[in-house]
Order: sequence, then structure tokens, then C-alpha cells
Amino acid sequence: MTPEELRSLIGKEEGLKLDFKREYKLQPKPPEGVNPQEWKQFVKGQWDEFIKDILALTNGNFGTVKDAGFLIIGVGDQLLPDGTRQLYDTSYLGIQ
Repeated sequence: MTPEELRSLIGKEEGLKLDFKREYKLQPKPPEGVNPQEWKQFVKGQWDEFIKDILALTNGNFGTVKDAGFLIIGVGDQLLPDGTRQLYDTSYLGIQ
């Protein structure tokens, strides 16, 4: 995907084949002062949510089965008045 294609998707409304997520907290090491067992449960819930979001995009609905689905992480859900979205740093996820 080119940067131009990504910018174009970010300017669109969410739909059956396009979803934006600010972040998923998937890092195994808990933040300072957080109970490791509670963090482990929280991260499991985040993974469950991540998988559910992917499945929702891949299930396809009538007329969208052959269309590609896009889950864009690091982008706010709300389309701002100027047609842009808030962007967030996701470098901690370690993916490019």
C-alpha cells in the first residue's frame, strides 16, 4: 500500500470493510505499578478484541465478500471537520 492509498483510506468513513483503532495494548510487560496477573488478563482481552475486529472485516456481508478489508491501527475513529483523523504513535507495537 502506498502512502497515498493509506491517506485516502484515512479520509473515508468507517464501514463494513474499513475500521480504525487508536491502539491495542498487546505488550506482555505491564506498565510500572500494574499487577502482572491483572495485566495478563487485560492483554488477553485486547487480543480477543483484535481477533474479533479482524474477523468482522473478513466475514464479508452481502456485496462485500470480494472486497479487501482494512484495519488501520493508530488512527482515531472520529473524522474531524477538516476531513482528517487524529493519528497516534503505535511504534511500541514493534510492527511496520
